Amino acid sequence: MSSTTRLRPNPLTGAVEYSARRLVEIAEELSRPMEPLGSRRIGPQKQLERYEQMRDDPAAWGRLLQDRGAVETLAYVQEMEKLRVGRDAQGLAEQ
Repeated sequence: MSSTTRLRPNPLTGAVEYSARRLVEIAEELSRPMEPLGSRRIGPQKQLERYEQMRDDPAAWGRLLQDRGAVETLAYVQEMEKLRVGRDAQGLAEQ
């Protein structure tokens, strides 16, 4: 290489630097202690929305069973299904 030839900057340098910064930010965020599940009360409507999102997801059921066990999972399902029935009955009464 002659002394007059200039090296061109790598076009991926910016993307690599950005990705490295984001990975560090994510790692720092994940290293912070998380709020224990169930430590913050949410309303029945929000609980029902979350339940319905996971209701037809076998992987979500597997995680729930693994995290909470069969007894707690069953109690959760019973409570959420009662909320669904109540909501559906209320919706029919309003029509």
